[in-house]
Amino acid sequence: MKTLDNATKIRLINISDFKQKQTIKEKIEFLLNFAILAPSTHNSQPWSFIIKDNTLKIVYDNSINIKIADPDNRYKVMSLGCCFVNVIIAAAYYNFLESYSYNEQNDKIELVIVFGKVTNIPAFYSNELFFQILKRKNSRGVFKSEKFNRFQLNNIKSVNIFKNIKIDIIDDNKKINSIASLTKKVLKELYSEKEFRLEWAKWIKTPFSKNMKGISSLELKPSVVLSPIIPIVMRYFNVSKKASNLVGTMIKSSAIAIVLSSNDLNKLSFIEGGMLAELLMLKIQSMGFQTSIAVAALSNPESKAKLMNELGINEEPIFIFFAGKMEESKYLSTRVEYNHILN
Repeated sequence: MKTLDNATKIRLINISDFKQKQTIKEKIEFLLNFAILAPSTHNSQPWSFIIKDNTLKIVYDNSINIKIADPDNRYKVMSLGCCFVNVIIAAAYYNFLESYSYNEQNDKIELVIVFGKVTNIPAFYSNELFFQILKRKNSRGVFKSEKFNRFQLNNIKSVNIFKNIKIDIIDDNKKINSIASLTKKVLKELYSEKEFRLEWAKWIKTPFSKNMKGISSLELKPSVVLSPIIPIVMRYFNVSKKASNLVGTMIKSSAIAIVLSSNDLNKLSFIEGGMLAELLMLKIQSMGFQTSIAVAALSNPESKAKLMNELGINEEPIFIFFAGKMEESKYLSTRVEYNHILN
């Protein structure tokens, strides 16, 4: 199955190969192997790369539009932030990071990394984050009962270096159950809408698909026999009760919920939110825990206001994910290899 071959291949990076690269361009291209492993909505991989001299620009792939699940392109921008920070971490590991910057010009985000002589290692960098990039995944299923200890929770909180982004770590079962109930309610409404199911179904692929974007039906953990018909079921049947229950059960079983929030709802904050989300997920994974993203509770103003009230959060939530111990899936997501998306 070609998709599974790709999923394995892109993670089999020999980290010593960097030293064999002769030119700056070859070295930058090698680092893009880490960039493409970043998470994205529906595994849409909304990034493209431009290399000029010793500089890399990460830009939107404007062909990617997820109008219902991501109407304001918030998660698309956050995905670029995840991709961006992966390259920064990899470049720092190889002592090849000169500088990085991100800004907004004419409503466009520009993410720039300059490679060469090391001038400053980012405060958030650690070797453990680098090695976790190759292992990272968005887990699906039910978490086990194991909890985080206070030292681990404090270690997670210490990751934040962005003044405009606030981290709330929720480990109170009552509050986590509230998030689960709210998420179930919103998902039930969304899956009842045919337009939402059709959009979602476009990003679910059969195990034999040659498309390297999207989510394999096997990752959703149906039986192998049923996996080829999952996209069809999603298109033509109201699966709201089943889908919402699965996500609600996952949330209820989680050890912690992590909510990122900000009063600055602009693209730069979303870039920082994406960078921070990836750093947090890598940090948590380095502790031997798994993470699972579920942002449905943030999909409309009413549910978002309820979430803020129930959790006692004053800033507006921009991202939420859950963590705990979970049996790791044997199925990995595929990626478009970097050489196919270089401009």
